[in-house]
Amino acid sequence: VNLSLAQFSKRFKEIGVIKTLGASNNQIALQFLIESFMITFISILVSYTFLDLGLPIFNKITGKDYFFIEFFIGDLIWINLGILFFVGLLAGSYPAFVQSRFNPVMLFRSPRIGFANIGVVRRVLVIIQFAFSTALIITTLVVYSQFVFIQKTDLGFQKESILVAELPNDTSVVKKIPEIKNQLSSIIGVNAVSVVSNLPNGNQGELLFRIEQDSNMLAESGVKYMAVDEHFIKMMGINLLFGRNFDPKNENDYEEGFLINEAAAKAFNWIEPVGKRIQWGLMANNQASSDGKVIGVISNFNFNSLHKPIEPLILLYRKTGGLLLNINIGKENLASSKIKVEENLKKIIPNYEINVRFINSDIAKLYQTEEKTLAILGYFSFMSLLIACLGLFALTSYLVEQKTKEIGIRKILGASASNTTWFIFKEFFFLITIGFLIAAPTTFYALNIWLTTFAYKVGINPLFFGISISIALTLSGVTIIYHISKISRTNQVEALRYN
Repeated sequence: VNLSLAQFSKRFKEIGVIKTLGASNNQIALQFLIESFMITFISILVSYTFLDLGLPIFNKITGKDYFFIEFFIGDLIWINLGILFFVGLLAGSYPAFVQSRFNPVMLFRSPRIGFANIGVVRRVLVIIQFAFSTALIITTLVVYSQFVFIQKTDLGFQKESILVAELPNDTSVVKKIPEIKNQLSSIIGVNAVSVVSNLPNGNQGELLFRIEQDSNMLAESGVKYMAVDEHFIKMMGINLLFGRNFDPKNENDYEEGFLINEAAAKAFNWIEPVGKRIQWGLMANNQASSDGKVIGVISNFNFNSLHKPIEPLILLYRKTGGLLLNINIGKENLASSKIKVEENLKKIIPNYEINVRFINSDIAKLYQTEEKTLAILGYFSFMSLLIACLGLFALTSYLVEQKTKEIGIRKILGASASNTTWFIFKEFFFLITIGFLIAAPTTFYALNIWLTTFAYKVGINPLFFGISISIALTLSGVTIIYHISKISRTNQVEALRYN
């Protein structure tokens, strides 16, 4: 719309000539609308080229599978036509319905009639453009800082150099678990092997436990749990705070030993957790298939995503753990160690294809939405700034054209290039500042709402707001300097003749 207004504002004399030759207001309006629709139609055809080129990138970022032909099927055809109609009408409406009705005599006497109204519309559009642009820049910076925070946050366990292999739920394979652990432990580069029921990736199960409260009083509570072997906490780098670890030589640990995290001790109001009773496999009359005691307390670790706070967790002891192998391969020769693990698993379990992966990939899946959001915001921020700069370029061209004679007089009277630049720039500084003042509080409020979806989050750095307006002002400054440099190369006498 800004570019359209910049072009049509130069055509007042043309309108006056056409009207003098007998053209009606409706005919002139129709001419402007046809021109606007033709330009919009050509633009849409060009945009299809960019759409076709950009779809693979968009599909990769979002994990979708859109095809180019889908944009011309069903309701999307009407959306395309709606875009053509809406943009064409919006861009051509002012010249068609306002300029076409100017008196031809007035147009010849004062070709700049109506410029004031155009200026107001264009300034409002620039304010809106830069409000959206600065909002997107701020949002991108906050999402990026939260994403970096997630990646760098200590989850309470070792997530580097840990391989994961999911074993098939086959009785013959389950019987081989001790052999699998021994074989893998003998590989050079493998530090430890553990078998668990769940990974710390938010997929923990929940059981109904009876928890000791006030001596013999037992309260039922649904609590997250993991079945692990005796190697789990050491291999994952989880600290044992009180008590002891599971002991394979102690048969009682299998049914009667429990490890809990700090969050569980706090939730159960246990000042001295070790020795407290826990039951599961509940039956009537306070009976249970498993009635045991807490043998140790481990430090908290994030077994859910950082969207959630750390919940109470109970570890059950199983010598075979579960069907998930955790393999610590150290931090050197990761690729070769992974290959050796895969080769050994293929020899031990030849009938199954075992997927061996790093645990980091499972943890990363918890934050795929944030990663996609960040990538999409980056692209949209760039496009938003590009569109804003196009609008700024149009408005600058318009203002410089209006003030060419005034700038020429200032130069003759000794105004420097910096004075001339500030003469034009101060208006843009005002418009960008208004756009920023509109965008800043709205964006701050919206981002605070988004950040509440994380239990662990960054604050909104005020520096991000300074960066956003600095980018906007820099781009406007570069645009203005370009136009001023063009005027500087123009003969000042020609500038004074400008009409």
